[in-house]
Amino acid sequence: MQTEELTLQQLEGSELPETVTSYCQACLYHWQQQNLRLAMLATSSGLLVTTPDLPSRQPQVLLNLRWLMQRSGVMQLQLAYASLTTIRTLLEEAQRRRQQSYQQDATVLADSRAQQRLQDIVEQALSLSASDVHLRFKPTFALLSFRQQGRLTTPIKRSREAMVEAIAASLNNCSEDFNEVFDEQSLINASLQLQFYSDSQASTVDLRLRLQQSPCVDGFAVTLRIQQGSLLQNTRYQPKNLLDLGMPSQVVAQLRLALAQHSGLILIIGATGQGKTTTLAGLNRLIEPDKKVISLEDPIEIEQPYIEQKPVKPGDPQRDFAAMVKIALREDPDILSISEIRDRETALAAYRAVLTGHLVTATIHAASALGACQRLADLGVSYQAQAEAGVLRLLLHQRLTQTTTPQLLVDCVVVDDGFLRQLQQYQPRLAEFERCA
Repeated sequence: MQTEELTLQQLEGSELPETVTSYCQACLYHWQQQNLRLAMLATSSGLLVTTPDLPSRQPQVLLNLRWLMQRSGVMQLQLAYASLTTIRTLLEEAQRRRQQSYQQDATVLADSRAQQRLQDIVEQALSLSASDVHLRFKPTFALLSFRQQGRLTTPIKRSREAMVEAIAASLNNCSEDFNEVFDEQSLINASLQLQFYSDSQASTVDLRLRLQQSPCVDGFAVTLRIQQGSLLQNTRYQPKNLLDLGMPSQVVAQLRLALAQHSGLILIIGATGQGKTTTLAGLNRLIEPDKKVISLEDPIEIEQPYIEQKPVKPGDPQRDFAAMVKIALREDPDILSISEIRDRETALAAYRAVLTGHLVTATIHAASALGACQRLADLGVSYQAQAEAGVLRLLLHQRLTQTTTPQLLVDCVVVDDGFLRQLQQYQPRLAEFERCA
C-alpha cells in the first residue's frame, strides 16, 4: 500500500466525513487522556491520514476506521502519514466548523419560528379583511389590534419578547430595504415580503407589507400596512376600473376630461385607508395607451404593467420623490403619477412639473378638496401659485363607509374660475386664523 507524509498545507481544504471525523475526534480525546501521541483522520476522497506509529500500535482502531469509510461508500482507501500537530489542527478546525454550523442552524430555526409568529398574525389580519396590523410595545407586554372596516379592534395582550423577535426576524430576513441592526428606539420605515400558501392556487403567493416603527415614551409602536394588491398579483391581478370600484359614471366622465388636458394637477384626496392608491391605479387605466405614464411610488402596492412604475426611497437624496420627479421629467413622460405628496420637496416638484407643461396625478392626505389646497399651501405651494390658470385641474375627495361592505363616497371638484375665486377668499380667513393663533 502506498504511503506518503503530508503537510498541513497539503491537507487544508480536504473534506472530512462528519461521522468518521466524530470517531477520529473521540479517539484523539481518549489517547490524550492516556498521554499517547496518536491521531488519525479520513477524507472524503479515501485518504487515511495517521501519525506514523499508529498502524503498528492501534491496528484494530485503523481497521475500524477503514470499515467506517467503506460503510459510508468509500471503497478505495489510501494510507498516508502526517504529524500529530497537523492532524489535531485539522480535527479541531472541523469541530469548529461543525459547531458554527449548528449555531447557524439554531439561529435560522429561531428566526424561522419568530418569523412564523408574524405570518400567523398577518394571516389572522387577512381572515378579518383588516387593512393594518397595530402592535404597541409596553415595558412588560405587547398589545395587538387590527384596523377592520376603519375601526381598531379590541387590543389583545401578547408576549412582548415573542413579538419583538417576530419583528426583528422579519426585518432581517424578509426586507430588501432594511440594512440596519434592529433597535427598539429607532425610526424604521421598511417593506416586507412574506409568502403564504394559497389553497385556491395550490401554491405559495407573495404578500407585501409596509412596516413603520417609532419610539414611544413607554416603549415603541409598529404599524404594518397590508398591501392587498401584491397578494393578488399572483393571479394576474389588474387594478379595477373606476366603475367597478363604485365611482359614479359622471365622475368618471369628468376624470376622462381632466386626463385629456396637456398639463395640470389632478389630486385624489382622503384619509389613510380610504382607497386613494386603488383609485389612482384605476385612474391610470383611463389613460390612452399612446401616452407614456411614469408612476413614482413608495412602496409599489399594485403592479400596473401598462405604465412605468419606479420605486422611490425616502431619505435617499438620489431616490426620494423630489429627485425622482426630476429624473422622470427627463424621460419625456406625458403624465407623471406620484403615489403621495407628503412633504415640501415633493409638493414643489409636482408644482414645477405642472409649470413645465406636464399633467400630474397624485394622492394627498386631507379632509376635503379645500383642505387639500390648505395642505399644499402648508407644504410650500402658495394659494397664489395654486390659483394660477391651469395648475389645479380636478380635486377628488373620497372616503369609504364603515359598513360590512364599504361603499365609496366621492366629492369631485372640477377646478374652474368659481373655485379659484373661492380659493382666493379661503386664503385670507386662514391667514386671519394664523394671526389669532
